[in-house]
Amino acid sequence: MLKKLALATVLGYIAQYATATTSDDDLVYKVLPIESFHYETIKQIPPSECTRKTKKGDKISIHYDAALLSGGAVFDSTRAPHDRPFQFTLGKQETIAGLEKGVADMCVGETRRVSIPSQLGFGEKGWNGLVPPNTDLVYNIELLAFLGATKESRKETEGSVERNEKGSEL
Repeated sequence: MLKKLALATVLGYIAQYATATTSDDDLVYKVLPIESFHYETIKQIPPSECTRKTKKGDKISIHYDAALLSGGAVFDSTRAPHDRPFQFTLGKQETIAGLEKGVADMCVGETRRVSIPSQLGFGEKGWNGLVPPNTDLVYNIELLAFLGATKESRKETEGSVERNEKGSEL
């Protein structure tokens, strides 16, 4: 007999439905993938200290620890063992869509825990043998720095012009 069950929130992540079968004394269920993107701010920067938030066109540097939602196994990290931050430009599809969404409107120094459904992660293909197909992910992200911006991004930042170490406008 198949039944649909509503499941409670577990560790901040929502399993909307499960398919269950019963036989004598056993209940077996399969949790369906999460359907929506979600993030939780772990360390928030006060508005008085946040002079700029990320937006499309910004080149940024982040640290992250990436894990499988189911089981929590870390499959990638910019921290260990090499401490190499990840750099990318928002809006250029240089990383998975869920990570792009996860850093939207962040301030330098802010940290977030982001739950990414499979369709915004690695989808049906998985990744590098480390992420199985159709797997939901959890990223712990820290925004380290702004590295540059496109002209469009700079125009949107009122009164703020970025400069490189020689003082030239980016």
